[in-house]
This record gives sequence, structure tokens and C-alpha cells, in this order.
Amino acid sequence: MVKITIEKQCGCFRKSSHKDEQSFNTKQLAEVEAQKMCEDMNKNFCFKHKFYYEVIENNIIIKMEVNR
Repeated sequence: MVKITIEKQCGCFRKSSHKDEQSFNTKQLAEVEAQKMCEDMNKNFCFKHKFYYEVIENNIIIKMEVNR
């Protein structure tokens, strides 16, 4: 089981339809979903922050930083 978690949630993320925690059977499926989430947040929701993900063992953590 591979888990996607959100490290920090800005207001835009909380207003989106994305879940703050999800589980997947494979790392590949989880990475595809994490990539989609980051792309959607970066392009459609939050222009103040940049979202990206890191894979740490069987966890994928979506992180954000101030967009410059």
C-alpha cells in the first residue's frame, strides 16, 4: 500500500476537490495521481504556491513552496 499525503494545506488546496490523504495498491498509480494533483493545483487553483511531490519509501508527500 502506497500513501499520498499533503504536507501543508493552503486555503486553495482546502477549497479544491482533492483529498488530503489517499492510498493506492502500487507506487506507479500513486505517482500518477500525485503528478495529476500537483499539475491541477499549479495550473488551476493556487498561483501563490508551487506544488511538487517526493517519494519516500512507500509514501508520496506532496509539498508546497512559495511561488516566485
